Amino acid sequence: MNMSALTGHLQRQAEQSPAASYYNVVLLRYQFSKPGAQAAPLQLSARWQCGRAQTQVSVEYSYCPSAMALPSPLTNVQILLPVEEPVTNVRLQPAAINSRDLIIFWDPGAISPQVSLGPGHLSASWEPLSGPSMPGPVAAHFTSEGSTLSGVDVELVGSGYRMSLVKRRFATDCIVCSVPLTPKRTLTMGAKVVKHHRPRCLRPGRVWSGLRC
Repeated sequence: MNMSALTGHLQRQAEQSPAASYYNVVLLRYQFSKPGAQAAPLQLSARWQCGRAQTQVSVEYSYCPSAMALPSPLTNVQILLPVEEPVTNVRLQPAAINSRDLIIFWDPGAISPQVSLGPGHLSASWEPLSGPSMPGPVAAHFTSEGSTLSGVDVELVGSGYRMSLVKRRFATDCIVCSVPLTPKRTLTMGAKVVKHHRPRCLRPGRVWSGLRC
């Protein structure tokens, strides 16, 4: 580690925030990708029933602690259902945000072993105005503090300096349920996650994870 650069960085932080009791330094920021449903700490499945008069979508989500190096709560969880057609009489259970661009947002809040003893259930239904609906992806994004998905850690060797605190965090853009190419209209899990601080739905990619001291 370049100690003079580190000292200069901390001095600039002190000048910008002189009242702060401590300052964070990002040591490692990386992207991580691991295929398979069990690699995702939030498991998703969805079922579509598409008729001429009504569309019904059922979504089930569950917490998967084994996907993390150290099981930690998932926070800022949002589950998204894009509706790419003109519809009317939208009914949501539980209540959700139905935005003007027809993306339904559910906000389950924090998910952890203490509050998630079993799978959660969401449902939506509407009346299509242009014929039977076509099933589409359902997605989720979330963050977590205190763990990583990769298990990567950092250790300082030498007596010149020490770390008093290490923070671990990962953030996903979207985990996407993709539509299988079968006559049965049931969505299955595809564990795809991408780096971004803001939600960008339906864009497969990687996980952002990091260590701070």
